[in-house]
Amino acid sequence: MFWSDIGPSVGYEAIGIVDSSLITMGVFAKGNHKDNALANETDQNTSTNKKEINEELVSKNNESISENDYNKGVVFYLKNDVIVGIVLWNLFNRMSIARQVLKSDRCYKDLNEVAKLFNIHGDSS
Repeated sequence: MFWSDIGPSVGYEAIGIVDSSLITMGVFAKGNHKDNALANETDQNTSTNKKEINEELVSKNNESISENDYNKGVVFYLKNDVIVGIVLWNLFNRMSIARQVLKSDRCYKDLNEVAKLFNIHGDSS
């Protein structure tokens, strides 16, 4: 098991075999209004500091932020269709669930159902 706090609002915990050569599947919660407001505020600060940025590019960046929000989720690492590693992105105090999933050593047909065990859509982190 390993973990890191990347910044004041970004951190992860990982367990098992987390290897880039393995097949990965991530399930992330869509951001709430608070998350989107923070992302937009950050983007506005960046564009204010760099006045030479074309307004069209800023608009496209705002669209991509709202379409792809990776604030909170779980990434599964698979070997022979069995989960062998898990990264919890901005999901804390759920390592016992990850251990149970790894210990089961079985093939899951729908990893979205496994992700529900981690309550990625809940408010508490």
